[in-house]
Amino acid sequence: MDTTRITGKPNHSESEFTDVQTFRELFHRLDTKRTLWGSQKRYTAAELKVLINRVRTRNPALHLPLDILPATGGLRAKVKALATAEARGRDGEGHR
Repeated sequence: MDTTRITGKPNHSESEFTDVQTFRELFHRLDTKRTLWGSQKRYTAAELKVLINRVRTRNPALHLPLDILPATGGLRAKVKALATAEARGRDGEGHR
């Protein structure tokens, strides 16, 4: 099976973002990659960063559900983990 159409590169690892520790690192990885194939379409790094920030926001008018992100390469799971850690840190530091 040719996985190039699905993932953007052959023999793609489903854990492409496993070693990423911060949103800054994640955004850098996306910039380097430039595009990521989801199940329905190809996303640019810029599109993904906007979607990720909308998943992260606490503003109810802008917030999007995590499911809006592609699961390709473990991206959705990584954003969930980073956002959970970010929320814990934010709540623990007394931010609004």
